[in-house]
Amino acid sequence: MLEPTTALTAGKQVIEYGFRLISASAESREAKRYLEQFERELLDLCRLAESTWPQLGKEDRYRVQQVICDAKESIAAVADANQQSLKDLEKVGTLKIYTRVKWTLKDNDAIKLYMPRVQMSHASVSRCIGTLEAIAREARANHRRRGGERTMDGDSPRFTDGHGKGKQSDTERSRGATSGFVNNFTAQRPSTAAAAQSSSTSKQRLVVAVDFGMTYTGVSWACEEHQPPQPLYKDWPGSEPDEVHHKIPTLLVYELKGHGRERRSYSMTEKLSSWGLLALEENERYSPHKISREFFKLFLDDRVLLSQRAEHIGDVTHEDVQRWFQDYLHQLYQHIESSFKGSRPELWEGMVRFVFSVPTTWDPEVVACFKAVIKKAGFADGRVPGHTAEVTLTEAQAAAVETVRERRSALEQGDIILVCDAGGGTADITLLEVASATDEPLQLDQLDRVYGVPAGSVFIDRDFEDYVAQKLEIINKSHPGLVSDIRTVAHAVAANRKFQLNKRSLSGTHKRLNVSFRVPIDVLPRDFSSEAADVERGCLIFDPERMAALFDKRLEKIYKILDSQFQSMEQLDRTKGRSVRHIVLTGGLGSNVYVKDKLEERYCNDPRPCLRDMTVLTASEPQQTVARGLVVNEMAWINKESQPQVLRNWISRYSYGFIGKQLFDRNKHLYQDKLDPKDELPRVTGKVWAANQIIWVIKKGQKLTPSDTMSVPVTRILDPNKVSQRRRLRFDIVVSDMDGDLPHSTSQPGSERFCTIETDIHKYVGDFDEKKKYWYERGKTHLEAEYELRVNIGPADITFELWYKDEKLSEQKDLSVAWGDGTSLGVFP
Repeated sequence: MLEPTTALTAGKQVIEYGFRLISASAESREAKRYLEQFERELLDLCRLAESTWPQLGKEDRYRVQQVICDAKESIAAVADANQQSLKDLEKVGTLKIYTRVKWTLKDNDAIKLYMPRVQMSHASVSRCIGTLEAIAREARANHRRRGGERTMDGDSPRFTDGHGKGKQSDTERSRGATSGFVNNFTAQRPSTAAAAQSSSTSKQRLVVAVDFGMTYTGVSWACEEHQPPQPLYKDWPGSEPDEVHHKIPTLLVYELKGHGRERRSYSMTEKLSSWGLLALEENERYSPHKISREFFKLFLDDRVLLSQRAEHIGDVTHEDVQRWFQDYLHQLYQHIESSFKGSRPELWEGMVRFVFSVPTTWDPEVVACFKAVIKKAGFADGRVPGHTAEVTLTEAQAAAVETVRERRSALEQGDIILVCDAGGGTADITLLEVASATDEPLQLDQLDRVYGVPAGSVFIDRDFEDYVAQKLEIINKSHPGLVSDIRTVAHAVAANRKFQLNKRSLSGTHKRLNVSFRVPIDVLPRDFSSEAADVERGCLIFDPERMAALFDKRLEKIYKILDSQFQSMEQLDRTKGRSVRHIVLTGGLGSNVYVKDKLEERYCNDPRPCLRDMTVLTASEPQQTVARGLVVNEMAWINKESQPQVLRNWISRYSYGFIGKQLFDRNKHLYQDKLDPKDELPRVTGKVWAANQIIWVIKKGQKLTPSDTMSVPVTRILDPNKVSQRRRLRFDIVVSDMDGDLPHSTSQPGSERFCTIETDIHKYVGDFDEKKKYWYERGKTHLEAEYELRVNIGPADITFELWYKDEKLSEQKDLSVAWGDGTSLGVFP
C-alpha cells in the first residue's frame, strides 16, 4: 500500500509537471504566433524592397538584402524546434507526464537559444520597413508631380513569397508559418563579387577586422568604401554546411602526454588537438587525455595572470599564455586565408590590412606583446607582400564607431553618446560626440578617457562555478568520494547549456522570475538528491533570484565606472552643462535584458543634468559591433586617404615624459639629483649637471589626433676615448596617472618607469660633431650628436621613432624597447 507521504509527494510532482507542461505549451504557441507575425512583416519588406529598388543606393540595396537573408537564417534556426515542440504536445496523451515535460522543455530550450537572434533580426526588419516606406512615399509624390510612369530598374531583384507556384506539399502545410519563410523566399545573400564590380580589382584594398574575445572571437571584412562590413560566418571548421556562426568560441584543446586531467599546468611540447567549434565536442573538451584552455584573454596582462594563478589556472606562465594566443590566432589566420583564397583570391593577393582591437584595461606593454604574437601567428609576417597588421582601436572605441554608424539617421551633430561594451572579459566605456552633420562622412570626437573594468560574463560563470563547488563539497561530506574532481565538475556545470540559456534570458521583469530551473550534474546518479546541497534527482536547483545576484555583483563594477564618467562630465570644460543622449549597450553581456533593465532603473530617472532625458539602448547586433566598428573606422581612410578615420581624435589616458639630464640650477633642481663631478658628463663638459629630470611631452586628458607627434631633441655627449665602451644609446620614459602638477624629477613621487628605448650608435659615431675645448673652457674635447625622439600615442597603443640626421633609425631595426622592469618584448617596426 502506498504511504500517504509518498502519495502526497507524487501528487505534488504531478501538479508541478502539469504546470510546467502548460507553461511550455503556452510558450511554444506564443513562439508560433510571433513567427507568423514576423513572416507577415517580412512579406511587407520584400514587397517594399521590390517597389523601391530603383530609388535605393548601392549601400542601401546591400543592406536590405542582408537584412532579408539574416532574417531567413535566424528564423530557420528556431522554426524546426518550435514545430517539433508542437508535435510533442499533440501526442502527450500517449506519454507519461514526466516524459512529456522533459521532451517539451528540451524543445523549448532550443527555441529560447535562438529567439534572441530572431528578435534582433525582427527589429532590423521593422527599421528597414520604416525606411523603405518613407522612400516609397517620396517616390509616389515625385511620380505624381512628374505625371509619368515608374519603371523598374533592370537590376531589381524579385523577392517572392512562393504563392501561386503550385500546391504546397502536406509537409509544407503542416509546418505552416513557422517555416514557410525558410522554404519560400528566394532572395539570396548579396554576392561579394557582385558588390565589388564597380571598383577595379587592382585598386581595391581588403580590410579584415579581428575581435579576439574572452569567450568568442569574430571576424568582419570589407573591400569597398560603400560596402557595409560583412562577418565571416560560414564554413568554420566543425560547423555544418550552411550553418551560420558570426562568432566562434575562443577555445583550445591540447593533448596531454603522460598526465591526467588533474594537471593544470602546461607544457610547450603538448600538441594542439582542436580549436573553436571543434573544441566543443565532448570527446575533445572532456576527454581524460586532453585539457581545454579558455577564458585566457586577460592573462596576457601579467598582473592579471599573477592575481589569478593560484585560484584558477595552476602554474601557468606568461609564455604559456602567449603560446595559446599564437596557436588560436594561427588557426584563425589559416581559416581567413583559405576563405579568401577560395572565394576572392584577387583580394588576398592585393593590399590586405588586418586590424585588431584590445581591451581598454591593457597598458601599452601588453598591447606590444599582443602585436608580437599577432605577427608570430601569421598575420602580416612578411610571407605575403602587401599585408599589414595593426592594433587600431580599443574595444570600446570600435563599438562606439559602429554604434553611431548604425544609428546615424537618428543622431545629430553635437549629440553625446556613451557606449558601454560589456563582453565576456571586460566592460569598457567611452564618451563620444557626433562631430559631423548627417549628410557628411561620419566623424566622432572622443570627449574623455576610456574606462574599463574586468566585469564580463565570464566572471558570472566563475562565481557560479564557485557556488557549485561549495554544493559539491557538501555532497562529498555526506557521501565521501562521490565527486572525485570538484573543480572540473563545477566548471562543466557552469558551461552547461541549461545554465547558459537561463543566464542569457534573465530579465528583471520576467514573469517567471521566481521559477527555479535545473542544471544537470552529470557525474551524479540520476536518482541522487540532497536537500542540503539543493540537488534533486541529479540536478542542481537554481533560481533566477540567485542568478540576478551574480549579475548584480558584476554590475556594481560597471556602475562604478559609469558614475565616475558622469562625475568627470560635470567637471570637464568640454562637457560641463551638457547631457548624454543615449547609453548604448554592446557585447554579449550588454545584450542581456536584465543589464538593460538595471541601467534604466538606476540612471533614466537620475536628476543630474548630464543625464537629462537620457535613454538606454541595445545595439541591434551587439556581438558583431566591435569587429564591424574596426572595419568602418578603417574604410574611410583606406578609400580616401585625405579623409581622416571615423574616430578623428582621442584622449590620452596618462601623462608621458622622458628622463634626461639638465644643467644644474639650485633654484630648480633637487640637490640629490646633482651629478658627481667625477662622472663622465661633468668631466667631459666641465659643467654641473642634474640627473633624473623629466620632460613631460603628453599630459593626461590631452586631446590627440593621428597627425600629432610629440618629439624631444636629445643631445648625446661622448668621450672620444671611450666610444668603444659606450655603444648603446638609451632613453628612459616614465608615465603618470596624476592630475594637476606633475613631478619634475624621478626622485619625487608620482611617476613610474614606463619603458626603456635603446639603439646601437656605433656605426653613427663617425658622423658625430667634434666639439673642441678652447683654452678658456673647462672640460675637454668631446663628441656631440643631436637626436630626435618621437612618440605617437594612438587610440590603443604607443609607438616610438628615433631620428638622426633625417634618418629614421627604426627603419633599420635599430630601435628596441623594453617595458617596465626591463623585459624586452621585441623591436618596434
